[in-house]
Amino acid sequence: MASSSPLVSRPIRGAELEAQAALAANTSLGPITTLPPETLGEIFIHSRNESLKAPNPKSCPLLLTRVCRRWRTVALSTPALWGLLFLDLNTMLENAALVELHDEWLSRARCTPLIVILRDASRVWEVSDSIESLVQKILRSSHLWEHVEFTVDLTLAGLLLPTGIGNTFPLLETLAIDAPDRVDINRLRISIGDAPDLYAVPVSPFDPQIQLPWSQLTIFQSAKIDIPSCLKVLQNIPCLLLGYFGIQNDSSCRSKPMVQHTHGHLRQLILTSGDRRDAVEEDSVPMPFLRHLITPALEDLILSFSVSVCPETPPQNESTLLSFLSQPSTQLHSLRLSFMPTTTARLVECLQAAPSLRHFELTPTGHTADMDILFIQLTGQSDFLPHLESLHVDLEHWDDSDTFVTASIVVEMLCWRWDPPAGIEIAQLESFEIVKASKMRMLDSDPEVLRLREEGMVIVLE
Repeated sequence: MASSSPLVSRPIRGAELEAQAALAANTSLGPITTLPPETLGEIFIHSRNESLKAPNPKSCPLLLTRVCRRWRTVALSTPALWGLLFLDLNTMLENAALVELHDEWLSRARCTPLIVILRDASRVWEVSDSIESLVQKILRSSHLWEHVEFTVDLTLAGLLLPTGIGNTFPLLETLAIDAPDRVDINRLRISIGDAPDLYAVPVSPFDPQIQLPWSQLTIFQSAKIDIPSCLKVLQNIPCLLLGYFGIQNDSSCRSKPMVQHTHGHLRQLILTSGDRRDAVEEDSVPMPFLRHLITPALEDLILSFSVSVCPETPPQNESTLLSFLSQPSTQLHSLRLSFMPTTTARLVECLQAAPSLRHFELTPTGHTADMDILFIQLTGQSDFLPHLESLHVDLEHWDDSDTFVTASIVVEMLCWRWDPPAGIEIAQLESFEIVKASKMRMLDSDPEVLRLREEGMVIVLE
């Protein structure tokens, strides 16, 4: 799971830079010295360096305690300034003093809501008593957890096993747990019962025994999950708005009876292949999952296949996607396909079943790399993607990408989509991007491209 979770926000560095300058110059801070402590404390909170992976005296919040006595007093009396705990067990094993500093950090946070990011020590089997004591103290502070991210390997798993992850969590909003295959996540005993504010849970691999307040979740993510578990999750989370599933190909699932499931609230669905070995399977993951799903509210669909980009990989049957897009209730606004194992002609057939599309992104395989077929279809066909507003094609995986697209065909398509003939009612293509097609860069000086850009179309040629 990408640690692209909503657990940390972008830091605001203004106060930190000012503190560094003041400390270096040892000069007066001017009008800021007249601010009330409460106001100064709020400024300090916004200066918190949330990208910090270990306490650093040259960065906030520790830096704020070194500027002057007043700033130190305000910083130490502002618990929210210390509410972000990023603990890397590897780093703490290399520097024992960090354990004591983290302990003091946690004490300074007092009763403020906590953001806890805990990374495992993958290189060792045992930890010191002080590290174990700190981890247990963090677990005992679960009533203050607001956003939590655990990367669990064997070391941390051993520390969690005696107690598991379970208690009352009155402030918890997001819980992310990522474990490698060698960790039996079932043994961690994850049981989140009383967490009235919990709405987002990324967990990988998926543990069928995990206990969550399913009915209140709106975001769920698992990078390793089989199809029956996906369907079970959808059944358990009736209010799910965003689902991210890394589908693992389990041949035993094919013999299991699975009924079609209708989910009335799902807005965004991201399906990826959870195992690169699925590339050799006849029915490519994540296609089979779509067979069992009806999503009338779905607006954004992302399908990412782990199919090898070599041309020898055989194209697959796209009928599952075609059937899914052809459902009367399907009204997609955005579709992103990466390495879908089909031909360009079959891809066009699928797109014909999705006239509501406004945004389309494609990273092709060797079979769909002939973009001329798609661009020709987009020219002169008013019933093909009539609402399309943006188109993005990424050819960065192809050394000979110039053979897959013709500049003159692209220009003709752009002109037609920007200013269609009288009587043709289609949306105006507002944005076009094609990546890693070197001949396309020559179009930067094309008169028609210059005109389109001047009139407002966003054209990116890389």
